Amino acid sequence: MTKPLPFSLEPLSETTPVSTKNSTPGTTPNPPTIFPKIKVRESRKTINPRITECLVVLQSVFKIDGMKCPEVLVYIANTLFNQEWKVEEWKVEGSKEEETEDKRRKEYVMPSLRTIMRNVSDFALLNQKRAAQAVK
Repeated sequence: MTKPLPFSLEPLSETTPVSTKNSTPGTTPNPPTIFPKIKVRESRKTINPRITECLVVLQSVFKIDGMKCPEVLVYIANTLFNQEWKVEEWKVEGSKEEETEDKRRKEYVMPSLRTIMRNVSDFALLNQKRAAQAVK
């Protein structure tokens, strides 16, 4: 029989009560940490360099499949740091769907996998060159 996890896998909401189980009587528990909202994109096709670096590390160090890296990163950011990131839905190129959503700013939405892979591959190549120079 497995023991239940001591925590929930659901992201915390602002209305989630803070556990007082480990606090001393007569004191209030520490309030939850408020993290600033971090933008995923700097422009339509430019990803935040820190996020690109995290995607490269997920692929190279932790051997996570490139297709799953954005989903893993979004889940971690939303769960641990109370971000409100989303993964962009796949769209068939050439479809005549209304593009009103694309016209809005998508600062907190991960770009398509094609855009991510272009940025990640460039960043990974620079990372390999830097590692090769360090070995010399």
